[in-house]
Amino acid sequence: MADDKNGMRLNASSYRKVNLRKLGFTTASDTKADPAQFEGMMQSLYAGAYLDENLEIGLTVDARQMVQKRLETLDGVILDLSTDLNEIKITKTNNLTALRELRQAVNNAKSGKSENGEVIEHLPGGMFNLPVFLFTSIPCLGLTVYLVMFYISVTYRALLLSTTEIAQQIAKGVSLNNVLPGKQEIANALEANPIILVAPVIFIAMGIALHFTMFSSEAKGKQRLWGWLCLAVCFVFDVALALAIHNRLNAANALIGQPESAWYVSSDFYLIILLGFVVFFFWSFLFHLAFAEWQKRNIAGRQVKHIRDLTKENERNDLRTSRLLAKKQSSEDAKAKLQGELDGVWMYVKDLRTNMTVFHAGWKEFIKRVEPDLNAQGEAADKIIKRYHNPRIKDGSFHV
Repeated sequence: MADDKNGMRLNASSYRKVNLRKLGFTTASDTKADPAQFEGMMQSLYAGAYLDENLEIGLTVDARQMVQKRLETLDGVILDLSTDLNEIKITKTNNLTALRELRQAVNNAKSGKSENGEVIEHLPGGMFNLPVFLFTSIPCLGLTVYLVMFYISVTYRALLLSTTEIAQQIAKGVSLNNVLPGKQEIANALEANPIILVAPVIFIAMGIALHFTMFSSEAKGKQRLWGWLCLAVCFVFDVALALAIHNRLNAANALIGQPESAWYVSSDFYLIILLGFVVFFFWSFLFHLAFAEWQKRNIAGRQVKHIRDLTKENERNDLRTSRLLAKKQSSEDAKAKLQGELDGVWMYVKDLRTNMTVFHAGWKEFIKRVEPDLNAQGEAADKIIKRYHNPRIKDGSFHV
C-alpha cells in the first residue's frame, strides 16, 4: 500500500472484501480472543489486507474528474508528440532520399554518364536564369548610382551647405529634393569634404547586409533580428537627414521672408523619406534577387552546400527526435500512473478506522455472547484499538 497525504491506494490483488464484524467474531472464537492475534489483525487491517464489504471506497467524484481531465490533457500531449515525431521521420526519409539521388547524380556527371543538368534538378532553386538576372541586376545597378548620388546630395545639404546658399537656391527656384541631383552639386559636395562618400557607402553596405539577414531563406531568428536592426538604423538616419534639411529650409525661408512650416506637414520631409529609405529598401531587395540568381551558376558550391544542409538538418532532427521520445515516454508514464489512480482503490485513514471498529465490534460480540470469562482479553483489545484511534493521527498518511 502506498501512502499519500490524502490517502492510500490499494492494488486490486492486495486486499479482500469480507464481513469484518463476522470475521472479528470468528477470529476471536478461533483464537480464544488472544490479544496478540487481535494486534496482528489490527496490523493487517492497517495494511489494507481486509476491507469491509459494506464500506464504499475509492476516489471521490471531484478527484476522479480531476484525474480524467489530466488524462485528457496527457492524451493531447502524446498525440501532438506522435504527430511531430511522424513529421520528423518523413522529413528525414525525404532528406536521405534527396542525398542519395544527389550523390548519384554527381557521380554520373563525374563519370560522363550525364550532364550537370541532372545535378541541378536535385538542387533547390533550379538553373541559372539569364533573363531574370538581367531584369533584376540592371535596375539594381541604376539604383545603386542613384542612391550614391542621392545620399551624397542630402548629406551635403543637411550638414555642409550653408543657410545662405540654400536661400539663394530657393530664390532661383531650385528644389533641394530633385530625384537625381546634378553633377555640379555632387562635385561641390566632394570638393567641400570627400569624407561625404562615407554616407552612401554605409547605406549600400547595410542594403547588402539585408540580403544575408532579412531576405535570405536560410536566415534564422538572430540573423533576421540583425536585419531589422539594419533597416531601423537606415530609417532613423533618413529621418534625421530629412529633419536637418527641413530645418535648414525653414531657416533659409526666414532669410528671404517666406513662411516656415512644421516637419509633419512638409512635403519636402516625406519626399526625402520616399526618395531615400523606400528606394533603398527596394534596391536592397533587387540586389538580393540578382545576387541569388548569380549564385546559381556555382553548381559545385551549391551541391556541397545542399549536402551539408541536408546532413545538418538530419542531425538536428535526430536530436529533436531523442528529446521528443523522452518527453513522450515521460507523458506515457504519467498517464499510466494516473490511470492506475483512476482504476485503483483508495483507502483513507477514516476508512481504516471504520474497518478496525467493525472488526473490534465482532470480537467484543464473541466475548459478550459466548465467552464472558474472556473479559480481560476484551479489555486488552480495547487498549490496542485505542492506539489506532489516537486523535493526534489525522486523516491522510496513517502511522502508529
